[in-house]
Amino acid sequence: MADPLALAVLQRVPFLHEVPSTALQEMAAGLPLEQVEAGDIIARQGQPARALLILIQGKAQAFRREAEAEPQPLGALVPGDLFGDLELVHERTFHADLVAAEACSVLVWERRALEAALKPWPRAVGALRFAADGRRLALGLRAGWLAEGETVLAASRKDFNILLQSLSVPVVLAGIGTGLAVWGAAVGAVLGWAGGVLLALGLGYGFWRWLDWRNDYYLVTDRRAVWLEKVIGLYDSRQEAPLHMVLSVSVSTDLLGRSLGYGDVVIRTYTGQLTFHNVRLPKTMAAVIEGALFEIARWDLVAAATAEALLSAFGFALILGAVWLSGVGAGSRPERRSAAAAAPRPKPRPVAVPSSRFGLRAANRGAASRP
Repeated sequence: MADPLALAVLQRVPFLHEVPSTALQEMAAGLPLEQVEAGDIIARQGQPARALLILIQGKAQAFRREAEAEPQPLGALVPGDLFGDLELVHERTFHADLVAAEACSVLVWERRALEAALKPWPRAVGALRFAADGRRLALGLRAGWLAEGETVLAASRKDFNILLQSLSVPVVLAGIGTGLAVWGAAVGAVLGWAGGVLLALGLGYGFWRWLDWRNDYYLVTDRRAVWLEKVIGLYDSRQEAPLHMVLSVSVSTDLLGRSLGYGDVVIRTYTGQLTFHNVRLPKTMAAVIEGALFEIARWDLVAAATAEALLSAFGFALILGAVWLSGVGAGSRPERRSAAAAAPRPKPRPVAVPSSRFGLRAANRGAASRP
C-alpha cells in the first residue's frame, strides 16, 4: 500500500502532473522510502547516479565542492523537489553533495524502475527531460541577482521551433546568395559579388538570431518568476513577478503550439502580468510555478498557526496573571478589616447641653448610656 504522504507529494511533482492518481498510487506503493538523520549525506558529488531522489519530508541542502575551496551552497530542497534528474537523463555523476538539514524521508526511484513506470506516459518522460535540461541550464547561468539561499526550480529558453521559425529569413537570404554566387561564377562577376553579399548577410543575420534566442531565459525560483531578455547591442532587461503576489497561472497555446509542444505561460499578479512566451512544455512550467506557490502557502499557514498559538498562550498568561493579582488583593483586604475591628473604640466624650432642663448631669448620663 502506498504511503499517504509519499502519494500526496508525488501528485505535486511537476513531471508527473499528467499521470493519473491510480497510476501514481501503484508507483508509490512499489518505491522504497528511506529515512535519514540530520547531517547525513544522501548523495555524494562525483558518485554515479543510479536513482532519482525525491524528497518526501524534511529539508535538505545541496553543496558543490570545488577543489579545496569551501563547499558552495546551491540551494535547499523541500518536499517534492528532485535530485539526480540531470544525472539520470544525461548519464552523469552527481554534480553536488546532498546533505540532510533535518530528519528526512527520501523516495529512491531506481533507473530501471523509473523507465518501466514512465513507459506508458511519454509526456512524463518529456517533462523529466525538461526538468533535467533546466537544471543544466541553471548551473551554467551567471545569475548574480539571485538572493542568498534562493533556489532555481526551473529554467528554459524559448522552444527550439521558435528558433527555426526565426531562421527562415536568413536561410532564404543565404540560399538566394548562394544561387547568385554560383550563377555569377558562370555568367559574370557582378552577380557573383551580389550573391556573396547576400550570403554573408544571411549567415550574419542567422547567427544574430541564434544568439538572441540563446540570451532569452525563463526562470522560476522558490521566490519569483523571472524573464531575462538580452538583445545584443540594444538592451538587457529583467522582468520578474514575486511569487507571494501571484494570483493565478494559466497556459495559452495555438494550434501550431499544441502540435509542436510549446505555448505561453501567463502569470497574473496584483500589479499586472508576466508572460513566458513560446516556452517548451508550458504545462510543466506552470506546474513548477504552482508547486512553488503551494510551498509558500504551506509556510504561510504554518506561520499563521504559530502566531495564533503564541497569541493564545500570551492571552492565557495574561488571564492567569490577572487571576493571581486579584487573589493577592483579596487576601490582603481581610487582614486590614480584622485589624480595624480589633482596634479599641474610643469612649464617647461628655456633651454639655446647657439648654436641657435636666441640666449637665442628665446630659452626661444619656451619653454614657448609648452603645
